[in-house]
Amino acid sequence: DLPFRDVPGAFDPVTVRWRETKNSVYLYAVNMIRSELSVGLKVSGALSMKDLSSSGLIPLSGDGEVSVSLKPFELRSFLLEGNPVPELQGVRIPEAFEKSCAEELRSLSDIRKQFSASGAGNPAVAERLRKCAAALADRRYAEFDRLLNSKLLRMLVRNRKNLVSGVIQDAQKQLARHS
Repeated sequence: DLPFRDVPGAFDPVTVRWRETKNSVYLYAVNMIRSELSVGLKVSGALSMKDLSSSGLIPLSGDGEVSVSLKPFELRSFLLEGNPVPELQGVRIPEAFEKSCAEELRSLSDIRKQFSASGAGNPAVAERLRKCAAALADRRYAEFDRLLNSKLLRMLVRNRKNLVSGVIQDAQKQLARHS
């Protein structure tokens, strides 16, 4: 029983793995984000590439390059005749998705600043947002989403209305009086 091997560089926002058999290669690609994307692969030496879900043939360029489109969180699997070693050529993410991620980060950073200005800042929130920014800068969108959707940051958004309405400030005053 032979394990699947990772295609180098294909880990976030897409995972691509392959397994060689006697006369062919099984390959699968998984989109790990909430947006469509396309992954460019080079499968030099492949005689054909068959989509295992639809049984349709995927056109390969003369040098074995192919682009695979993936819907959000979709897994697609393929059978490559011959014995190519798949290589990652690149990943294309829609610009609108990249912009929406940056906007989500800006919005949360603004909320954190409001909490800090009121005296109710949380260093863990600042650290989580720093990690979000680093993941986004590295184009690790699945990691960005994992961090963004953490309980800590979801609570920040939920508690914002309490901050805006003054509930948090009132609670801080009551605690100060009883200390």
